[in-house]
Amino acid sequence: MRRTQAPKVWGLFAEDAMERDLDRAVFAPREPSLAEMTAKAIEILSRHPKGFFLFVEGSQVDWASHGNDPVGVVTELLAFHAAVQVALDYARSRDDTAVFVFSDHGNGGMSLGNALTDGTYSRMSYESVVAPLKRAVLTAEGIAKHIGDNRTESRIREVLRRSWGAGRPDRRRSRPDSRLSRAPFEQCRRSHHERSGQHWMDHPRAHG
Repeated sequence: MRRTQAPKVWGLFAEDAMERDLDRAVFAPREPSLAEMTAKAIEILSRHPKGFFLFVEGSQVDWASHGNDPVGVVTELLAFHAAVQVALDYARSRDDTAVFVFSDHGNGGMSLGNALTDGTYSRMSYESVVAPLKRAVLTAEGIAKHIGDNRTESRIREVLRRSWGAGRPDRRRSRPDSRLSRAPFEQCRRSHHERSGQHWMDHPRAHG
């Protein structure tokens, strides 16, 4: 994709959905970022003598919201921000280009504060909410994929520790925990909500 000089390009980078931006380095390091695709699209389309229209969507913000995945929401928004910056940098170098940025719609009902912060909400610090997000190296979807079929409690706790800095692995027990082993994605996202003081109004559902 980076080398092509063709006037028309169709980029197909995954058999199904592309990886979340934060998860790309682990699961699909060869997939381009939204910003990289935006830059290449502008490079190709800007050669047209009559100008061009380019539509760029950060679609997985929506998916992460449906899944109640705060790490996914924040990192996908940052990936979209980077793509917008690419477009703005191009527009600033010209006097005939406009960039419009719109949100789609809200879902999930992400908010700050939950049942665990009822008595401390007024004293919640910025860092207490942001620090858990900064520590994350995988989204909840990425963690569930990383856990795979090995759903012992010790395995799940170890992946959470490495990916979110969430506690220490439990070396005393190797039998599957009934809650953790049945639905790792659900427990991963709940764990992060509790640690970062977040709450969602809607229950997670599959994207579509």
